[in-house]
Amino acid sequence: MVDLTKITTPYGLLDEATQKALKEHGGPYEYYGISGWTFVRNPEWHQTCTYHVKPQPPKPSAACLAMLKAWPGMEHQTPNKWSKSNPLVLPPATGDEP
Repeated sequence: MVDLTKITTPYGLLDEATQKALKEHGGPYEYYGISGWTFVRNPEWHQTCTYHVKPQPPKPSAACLAMLKAWPGMEHQTPNKWSKSNPLVLPPATGDEP
């Protein structure tokens, strides 16, 4: 069986079993266009277009997870600890604002 996330052949050139497996998978799908691989909600299954099942994003490495855990202040960013010092996250309104 072909890995449906690694297809690089136009749909019309795939064997019938692969075409059927691709359609029955249910997605999410991507097609290859001028901008590279692009999400497509409802493929039209054109014979000249290349479709594949969208690959799962890679899992973060242990080093990445350790870095996020050690990031200064990030472990304290919970809704009850928001502050104006973080410009991306505003504190909840209290009614005392000017």
